[in-house]
Parts: sequence; structure tokens; C-alpha cells
Amino acid sequence: MALSNYERVGKAVQLLAEGLAPFVDRECRAKFGDDWPAVVQRRDTWGGGGRPRKVNPDDAQFLLKVIWAEWDTIFSKKLSRSDRSYVSELQEVRNDWAHNNTFSIDDALRTLDTAQRLLESVAAGTQANEVGKLHQDLLRQKCEQMFSDRRKDAPGPVLAGRVRHRPAPGGYALFGVDRRWRSGIGMWVDVVEQVCYRHERDFLERAEGLRLTPGSRRVLISGNSENINRSKELVCRNGQRIYIEYSLTRDECINLAYQLLEMFGHPPSDLEIH
Repeated sequence: MALSNYERVGKAVQLLAEGLAPFVDRECRAKFGDDWPAVVQRRDTWGGGGRPRKVNPDDAQFLLKVIWAEWDTIFSKKLSRSDRSYVSELQEVRNDWAHNNTFSIDDALRTLDTAQRLLESVAAGTQANEVGKLHQDLLRQKCEQMFSDRRKDAPGPVLAGRVRHRPAPGGYALFGVDRRWRSGIGMWVDVVEQVCYRHERDFLERAEGLRLTPGSRRVLISGNSENINRSKELVCRNGQRIYIEYSLTRDECINLAYQLLEMFGHPPSDLEIH
């Protein structure tokens, strides 16, 4: 029996808790010690003034609240500004789910996408993949429904035409974590962020030598936006700001992604496009 959108969101909330728990525990324990749940509760009013809320390190809402409340002291050094937005959004989703609110297909798709992104950011690959499967199944269901509706509305048979463009990849796996293909640029940004995360100390120094073709003067990654033709700002987990070229074709993005991985000693198998 097919899952309802509410049930899908519920599974995402459960997987979110499983993926966030070890990450939050590790970071808070390093900062506050073994009794960190009680410490973070004392440090925050928890909406307060009244009776303290129950501390549950295995609950998604508690974990999201801790990340939000301790952003400046701990998590801003580990997560990006985009991740902070995901935390805020998922807090609202968890509240809506706990109050038995209904979710449309688009609501559920957005929730699953946001949850997967946050789980990827905390390196919870197993849970991120499970949420990704929920997203893919629901997206497939939506596409099938749309196709069915179009066939009902069509005045006559649909004639097959020639495919003018090579179809885009359906997804890719980066460092063992499955991701959905959104665009070549999206994949390029993802690879840059992940490599930067793993090589923060010397990333910029080495990556500034990346070129589309040997001998090209076109700078693709730099610490100065003025060096880039069309730049997009990224913020590494250590707070370092870098700028990457954003005006690239899909094939250029794929080529550069593999070049960047090779530049930092990663095998081609760390990026599998399918």
C-alpha cells in the first residue's frame, strides 16, 4: 500500500533524527562535556519563562533546536548558512507533522529535499540516501500522474518526435552519497563545496590553478570575485569565502568536477554520474 504524504514526511523526520543525533552529540559533547543536554537546556529558555521542555537527544525537534540555539557557539563553524535555513524550515515541518497537518505532494517533495540536504551536510550518508529514495519515489508518482492527466486531455495520439538534446543525467553519487541531478552547475557547486570541506587548509591555494584547458587564462576558482567572469560566492565550513565560475555548460561542469577531484588526490570513482 502506497504511503501518504504525511507518512513520508514522518519517515523523513525519523531519519533526520537518526542522522542528526550522532553529529549533534559529538559536537556538543566536545564543547560542553558529557552532560551537554542539560547544559544546552540551561543555556536556552526553550521558548520559556515556563516549565522547561523535555530533553530528548533522539528527537528531531530537540536536535534541530540545539543546532539553532547553539549556532554561534558551535554549528556555524561546521555548517553553512544554507544549512541554517534548512534547520529553520525543518523545525516548522516537524511542528506541522506533530500537529497532524496535511502535506501536498509539493510540500512533501520540498521537505524530503531539504532533509536530504541537511543530512548530507552532517555526513549522514545512510539516512540521506533513504530520504533520497522517498523523494525519488514521490517524484516518480507525481510525474506519472502528470503524464496520465496530459493523456486524458490530449485531443489525439501523441506522435513520437526526435530527441534534439542529449538527456540530462538522472543523478550522481559523490563520496558515496547519492544525489539527484538538478543541473550541471548544481553538481559543480556540490563538488567544490565537498572538496573544500575536505581540504580547507590548502584548498584555495591549489584550486586556483584549475583550468578548463591547459594554458587557459580563465580563472575558475578564486578568493577574489573580480578574478571570475561570472562568480558565485561559496562559504567554506571554516568561514573562508571563495568564488567559482558560474557560467559553464553541463559538459564543462562534469569535466571540471573530475579535474578538481584528481587535483586533490581523489579517484574518479568518488564521483559517479548516472
